[in-house]
Amino acid sequence: MAYNSAVNSFGVLVATRNRPDHLRRLLSSLTALDLVISRVVIVSSGKAIDEVIQAFSNKLVISHSHLTSGGQVRQKMHGIKQFDSETDWILFLDDDLLVSTSIFTQAEQIIANHCGPTLQGIGLSLPMTKTEKQNNILKFFSRVFCLHGKPGKILTNGHAVSYSKSQSVIPTQWLNGASLWRRDSLIHYQSDFIEAKYSAYEDVIFSYAVGKNGTLLYAPDCVLAFQEEQPDDVSNYEAFHSASYWRFYFVRTNSELSVLGLLWSQIGRSLDFTYRTSGGLRQRIKAFASSMSIFFDLVLFTILRTEPLKVLKLRLKRAD
Repeated sequence: MAYNSAVNSFGVLVATRNRPDHLRRLLSSLTALDLVISRVVIVSSGKAIDEVIQAFSNKLVISHSHLTSGGQVRQKMHGIKQFDSETDWILFLDDDLLVSTSIFTQAEQIIANHCGPTLQGIGLSLPMTKTEKQNNILKFFSRVFCLHGKPGKILTNGHAVSYSKSQSVIPTQWLNGASLWRRDSLIHYQSDFIEAKYSAYEDVIFSYAVGKNGTLLYAPDCVLAFQEEQPDDVSNYEAFHSASYWRFYFVRTNSELSVLGLLWSQIGRSLDFTYRTSGGLRQRIKAFASSMSIFFDLVLFTILRTEPLKVLKLRLKRAD
């Protein structure tokens, strides 16, 4: 049975779009927690989810907002404002996840052991995807094109090294989208972001900035799970393009990072994207041509010293 002895008050923020069945399973996992959470804020777009919300209205304290326009960053920004000062920590969750029953009791212990206002965020444990496990060819790309390093490290080329292989609590320079945040650290969450359809890398951009003025930790005992096996195919061209331009923005807006390093790593990402694209030789040729066109585009923007935000506005589609 859940109990209320936590020193901190925890809330959950879920951004969801067109996946009511996934949301239902996520909310079901939240009802099994061994610690009572203060509130679940759900911000949806796309399909109506009123029926799902109603099914859990007597089991969880739920606040629901529906936005006519999509975009995960926009949804999160709206959701953050729904929490009042009584909530100390907010857990960001995607709708395709499940939480372990002890996730918040484990988080409470981490916070107690690393007490103080410098602790701003906690990364949670997710099973490694096939991409993270990698085969020998992908490992070769990773090392040659400088996409390999210490867990949790932001390399000078802007690459965020996964921390999921660590078996112990470690400091990290970034956190992924499924993380627990001190509410006060979210006041200026992505306030200067453009409303792109795919805001890939937004988690790195935000968390790296917060980490410069506070402490971020990865806690492997705070466990999440995917509802479905994550695909190894990366054939979503638009998402790849978006991630490339957001990464360029990230590097260009942090002077300690290297745009030349970014360009070299972009070649490796293009080869990785090509290798992991399904559909045969024709599709892989298309993937290589498309991804390398981004490389030459970024070279041109670097030579012209184009303002990073202008690059995004020129290249990325607005949110639906």
